[in-house]
Amino acid sequence: WFDYFTGDKYEGNSIINSFDAPLWKLPVLVKEGAIIPMVNPNNNVSEINKGNRIYEFYPAGKTSFTEYDDDGKTESYKFGKGITSLIESEVNQKNIATLTIHPSKGDFDGFVNEKATELIVNVTAKPTKIIAKIGGKKVKLTEVSSMDDFLKKENAYFYNATPNLNRFATKGSEFEKVVMAKNPQLLVKLPVTNITVNPVVVSIEGFKFEPADKLRISTGKLSTPLNARVTEKNREAYTLKPSWNKVENADFYEIDFNNMHYTTIRDTTLLFEGLAAETPYAFKLRAANRDGYSDWTTINATTKTNPLEFAIKGIVAQTTAENQGGEGPTKLFDFDEANMWHTKYGVKAVPFD
Repeated sequence: WFDYFTGDKYEGNSIINSFDAPLWKLPVLVKEGAIIPMVNPNNNVSEINKGNRIYEFYPAGKTSFTEYDDDGKTESYKFGKGITSLIESEVNQKNIATLTIHPSKGDFDGFVNEKATELIVNVTAKPTKIIAKIGGKKVKLTEVSSMDDFLKKENAYFYNATPNLNRFATKGSEFEKVVMAKNPQLLVKLPVTNITVNPVVVSIEGFKFEPADKLRISTGKLSTPLNARVTEKNREAYTLKPSWNKVENADFYEIDFNNMHYTTIRDTTLLFEGLAAETPYAFKLRAANRDGYSDWTTINATTKTNPLEFAIKGIVAQTTAENQGGEGPTKLFDFDEANMWHTKYGVKAVPFD
């Protein structure tokens, strides 16, 4: 999997920890081989350019995606009014990536069948050759050296070595200075064609998309984490917090727990919540770096008893005071020690019954 905003690589089937997510960044991870339909930047669907289609690719192996579209306004889709477009991506052993957009099938009111096509292909090195065909005929492409030239020209391609996704910050603001750098991209712009008739095929020779592993940097032998345990102060009725000693040469740690794999743990502790009271649990822990892993060590711990085990159930309360929405007196008896009752903010509540 790849971080959409940086291109950093992550191993799948894992729970990621220590993920850098500043205020501007919603974590978005893209699967290897993904094909993503896109449109031009807009603030309202009325601003979408219906005469242009955009697809972003993360080529790997052989993958496909069927795009669907309709008028977006009515229920005509229930009666078959819509179009589908099969899109395929394949990388062979000669490092040639072939991207194929098959003719669209179907129709709906307002459908524009004459469209230009733009491709965004994620790479880590500049390809050696680009070949484009529309309806089986070659299209002559011109290489340009800047994004400005790419936007102005037709039938062009551009190798963007340092994309910056921060394109819409307020001019003159501090946020405008933030650089959202991600992996290189190959941009390809193709002319208008009848997309219900003509397939579009782009072959990329010398294709390479191999982001460096920025998580595994250190090398050297890894010892099994020592003093791995859940201390008494880290043991509660519904939470357990394993801790361990720092391991030399380790970039991060991994824990297997309840058939889940927790990875990229930078700290020497990790809190597990939502557990059952008075229940034994086992955690498997190891260290990781670029050379591999340490041996596993097992941490066994049992949660404490329920502190509200003997609390009286079924208590119902009412008050004459006006309550803050969602924070009525029931919060005093809901068996959640973190909750509290609160009268309406900014209003004098006393005296009350």
